Amino acid sequence: MWRDRVGFSEALDVVRSAREQIWLNGGFLEQLTVFQLCQYSPSLENGHYASWRVKTDRQLKAAGLR
Repeated sequence: MWRDRVGFSEALDVVRSAREQIWLNGGFLEQLTVFQLCQYSPSLENGHYASWRVKTDRQLKAAGLR
């Protein structure tokens, strides 16, 4: 996505055209969406990324992983 500056949907289409039977983890799909929303430059100053990090940190803490 970053190298070719394509969006999530187009990147997914490229992957699926190379291999139809793929299974992408839901968390990874969410990360790709956030990456696009951050215009390929995630940082804590970006609201989309900051919100995603807070949510992810809460989930990890609830699972006892942080």
